[in-house]
Amino acid sequence: MEQYYFIATLTASVKLSDQEFDLLFHEAATHYDFDVQFSTRIGGFLYGYRNSRDFFKESGEVYDEVIFSERQLDLMMKALEFSQSEPASQLRSKLLGIFKDLQQKTVTVNKSLNQVKFIGHFIE
Repeated sequence: MEQYYFIATLTASVKLSDQEFDLLFHEAATHYDFDVQFSTRIGGFLYGYRNSRDFFKESGEVYDEVIFSERQLDLMMKALEFSQSEPASQLRSKLLGIFKDLQQKTVTVNKSLNQVKFIGHFIE
């Protein structure tokens, strides 16, 4: 019996328009849950992405991608859970689709990853 196995953690690179990002940032900043709110504060992942977006805008470049882990996607869907606007509903649906796809890809990658057998420095 194996004493260990490998788990790959995937992320999703998501293109967000300025309007989508601003909506997500606002909803997260005003959410009741501390973990969701923290994403918009110094040290939070949305705070960092906003700084990067602003920097690239000032230099004339486009930076419209955000790299989300499964946990971060889950938090962002939670941030949008009570918003009744159509743009929020569309963004929540978009993120849910990406979340489901990311979960499926993670299962696929991890299943095949653990079928590889190692013998010393060589792959069987």
